[in-house]
Amino acid sequence: MGKRINLNKMARSITLKEGGKVSLGIGQVKEVMKLTFQALALEDKEEVLKTLNRYRPKRGKCWF
Repeated sequence: MGKRINLNKMARSITLKEGGKVSLGIGQVKEVMKLTFQALALEDKEEVLKTLNRYRPKRGKCWF
């Protein structure tokens, strides 16, 4: 098993990156992440991996 993902750090990075007109708090982002993860957990693993790979940052373009 690999390194655990720090969801608090991820949520904070998302809030800083998002920077839209409507500011989302870390708690709100974590709630959206929870709902997203629950939806993904119901899907086929192969399809989830395809979806994640579609959004993988290009080399050297990681934002968090």
